[in-house]
Amino acid sequence: MRLLTERFSRMGESVEVDRSENLTAALRRWKDVGIDLLAISGGDGTIQLVIDEVLDLWGSHPLPRFLFLHGGTTGFVARETGNVAARRVSARLLSAHSADRSVPAQYVDTLQVGERHTLSFGIGVFRALSLEYVTWGGLAALSHSLLGLRFAVSHVVRGKLARRMMRPFPHRLRIDGETIPPGHFAGLFAAGLPHLKVFRAYEAIDCPEDAFRVVGIRPAGALTLLRGIRPVLRGETEEVPQEIRLQGVRELTIESADGSPVAYMADGEYYTASDRLSITRGARLTVMRPGLLQV
Repeated sequence: MRLLTERFSRMGESVEVDRSENLTAALRRWKDVGIDLLAISGGDGTIQLVIDEVLDLWGSHPLPRFLFLHGGTTGFVARETGNVAARRVSARLLSAHSADRSVPAQYVDTLQVGERHTLSFGIGVFRALSLEYVTWGGLAALSHSLLGLRFAVSHVVRGKLARRMMRPFPHRLRIDGETIPPGHFAGLFAAGLPHLKVFRAYEAIDCPEDAFRVVGIRPAGALTLLRGIRPVLRGETEEVPQEIRLQGVRELTIESADGSPVAYMADGEYYTASDRLSITRGARLTVMRPGLLQV
């Protein structure tokens, strides 16, 4: 953190945020002076918190560009935008700033999840896997691959982990006007990211300009699910089994069928909605990728 603070102080202003009121005050000041780039070092929850504040405060004003640095637990957003190594990335950004060089960028769409602006969203098995990742024995640094292996083995032997995570989702869904009854899915995942590194079939989803990508998993036997892993990882969407649903969606609505709250995950944080939750595509962000600069 000291290294990042020193580097960013040479390009602008650096603020350590420990309370929400500090964040709001800093963002209001930066909005008034018209900042060009907002770098965020933290976990997915921190990034989501800052984006949510920025979109509320900026309103119709042009947004700054963003840089996401991996400084938290999972680092999903930073990893998927190519900025895992915060030291290397910040050094390349400083070098580009000093030499007045342009920096590669990509577009990332946010999701409007109820009143929140997020980058990823999950219910059912996706929420459960995320929670398992950050709480299992306190070893959050373990890789996604190890968690995937634990889940696959548990699913094959019908272990407690897989049974707990693959429970049918108990609420009613509406996907672009299609009504899906409770118990149809074991989990849904949605994101505004254009691609996921280990999930190539996600990138191949036919997604209209005003939509976002959704991955659904229906309750399935171990062999069916394991057979579907290879085409999903390779991006061979025509071979993906029907138990895995890949779709571009304009509006997803979750309605409580039994009065119980809707539990969901958004950018590594865990929330509940009372009886109805609507998800649509949100604002488009410009995200910088100095890690792609040639040294």
